[in-house]
Amino acid sequence: MKLLPLLLPITFFVTLEAEWRMWRGPNKDGVSSAKNLPDVWSETENLVWKFALPAPGSSTPIVVKEKVFLTFEKDKEVQLLCLSTEGEELWLRKVCETNGKGNGERTNASATPSSDGEKVFVTTGTGEVVAYDLYGKEKWRFNAQDRYGKFRFGFGFHSTTVLHEGRLFLQLIHSAAQLVVCIDAQSGKEVWKVKRESDGVAECEHSYASPTAYRKDDLNVLITHGNDYCVGHDPGTGKELWRVAGLNPKEKYNRTLRFVASPVASQGLLVVPSAKNRGVSVVRLSEAKGRIEQG
Repeated sequence: MKLLPLLLPITFFVTLEAEWRMWRGPNKDGVSSAKNLPDVWSETENLVWKFALPAPGSSTPIVVKEKVFLTFEKDKEVQLLCLSTEGEELWLRKVCETNGKGNGERTNASATPSSDGEKVFVTTGTGEVVAYDLYGKEKWRFNAQDRYGKFRFGFGFHSTTVLHEGRLFLQLIHSAAQLVVCIDAQSGKEVWKVKRESDGVAECEHSYASPTAYRKDDLNVLITHGNDYCVGHDPGTGKELWRVAGLNPKEKYNRTLRFVASPVASQGLLVVPSAKNRGVSVVRLSEAKGRIEQG
């Protein structure tokens, strides 16, 4: 099997001002406050070390307390790898077994891990949700299919769970369920579960996007994306606060419009992607309420 190199430039560790504990970073918007980062690197330029991964995976690395975490799928298993920021393997854990067919678009190692600084939370395409401490000791686990019903996706479950204010949020948007779930990050126990209403049909029911969350002063919102709508929820209860419509207009409805790209919130604005040339919407979160139509 061909080994896939993970390349990490030296200035990543020298100038990074905050840990990168989750997908899109500390503010969930892909923005780093680090200075003087290189915009090019190669085998000979701005490279300190590289580590050959044992197998492919689509998750992105996170960095927590001088440790790097990422997942891959090999030999019918999703595995969690922990490296030091010096490029040395510290430990490897089997997260779950798979059917061995996870590759390319169907990999079971798509979701990016997240961390609160004490635990690392891993979600897999099989629905396994597991918490480890930073030394690889398992703290709790559950399987989302066992708890919330079997998945019915055309191309598998790939959504990254969002960690926000001590809770994990999952969006389970597929043909057999339309759910948003809140999990206590310390115990793995359910805090709340709500049904996410939609009039979408056919393949539109399958969302491959990931939820996000945004907090600024009194504005606090969980954002899910799929089945024709982007929906804002109260993180405390799951109650719907607003929804962005018009992403798949009824007058020119596309029954195969699966959302793949995920929304992102930054500086009070929410960028909402659709798919298949249906455009992008931008919402000012302080003004969001009710049903939001284009224009």
